[in-house]
Amino acid sequence: MKDRYDYLIVGQGLAGICMSHRLLKEGKKILVVDSKRHTPASTVAAGIINPITGRRYVKSWMFDELLQEADRFYIELQEQLGDNFFNKISITRSLFNHMEEQDWWLRRQDQAYIPYMFPPMEKEMFPVGFKPVFAFAKVDKGGRTDLGKLMRLYQAYLRDNSKLLNTIFSFEDLKNTGESEWSWKDKTFERILFCEGASAVHNPYFNYLPFNPTKGEVLIIKADALKRDTIFKNRIFVAPIEEDLFWVGSQYAASFDDDLPTEDAKAFLTERLEEIMDCPYEIIEHRAAVRPTVKDRKPFLGEHSTHKGLYIFNGLGTKGASLGPYFSKMMAAHLESGEALLPEVDIKRFDK
Repeated sequence: MKDRYDYLIVGQGLAGICMSHRLLKEGKKILVVDSKRHTPASTVAAGIINPITGRRYVKSWMFDELLQEADRFYIELQEQLGDNFFNKISITRSLFNHMEEQDWWLRRQDQAYIPYMFPPMEKEMFPVGFKPVFAFAKVDKGGRTDLGKLMRLYQAYLRDNSKLLNTIFSFEDLKNTGESEWSWKDKTFERILFCEGASAVHNPYFNYLPFNPTKGEVLIIKADALKRDTIFKNRIFVAPIEEDLFWVGSQYAASFDDDLPTEDAKAFLTERLEEIMDCPYEIIEHRAAVRPTVKDRKPFLGEHSTHKGLYIFNGLGTKGASLGPYFSKMMAAHLESGEALLPEVDIKRFDK
């Protein structure tokens, strides 16, 4: 007799972790399969939660709701896993001229923005270790999730509880064996949930979705002079990660041949560092991965229109650390209680 499960979850990056945690809380019997054939984007991303983005200083989409759920989710996981990987931290932004400073002040007049945006700093408060610019200003209620550490901790938890298979998932082994029942190898499942990240472009059931994968490359540097109480944004991000190490990124590429680091990207990031840094630093590591970004910058949630029992939770992209907790809660409620998905993220928006 085949082993029976409620869910097979394919992929164990951030999306897979979020859904695994939600469904286990619902008391569901799950099995996770993850091959790690490619470098997971979650191990390379900084995991920055950023309230104010872009040159126009716009509050991130749905940020109030996203922040509240992210805080709950990561704190709960820290308690479960017995280690810390999430912290609240401000973001210090460069303002390059009088016009940008005025735009910052004007945005702060909106009541919805005041909790997130501090007035520009006095010159004596400028961050140590960076070359001065016209002005600096801080963004409050930011955060950073060490996604690499979270992945290591959560996968160890799954292995310890016999819920993780580190093997290649072959679609040829996936069979529809009846209404609301699927088999994979010697096991049966009520539902299959794909959380494959950028690998979803090779998924024969969901590759019709408008994925727009981008390759991101980052540096890990050591810089003893830099303070660790803020994330610095000056065209690129410089974020404290562990001990005296900092994450620097990112360089993006829409066209690429593989997920390996390139000398061109390293040169680009090094040039940006030389432009902004005013202290010694050492490059420790150069990393690269492909992100599951999508054309409309909204996640993909929902069930396949004709293959019932096949679901996707993907497309978290560059803001995955903030999007994952909120939308995994929505997806779990949809799966278990039939609650409606937000139209902006429901894959029905692409039905023909």
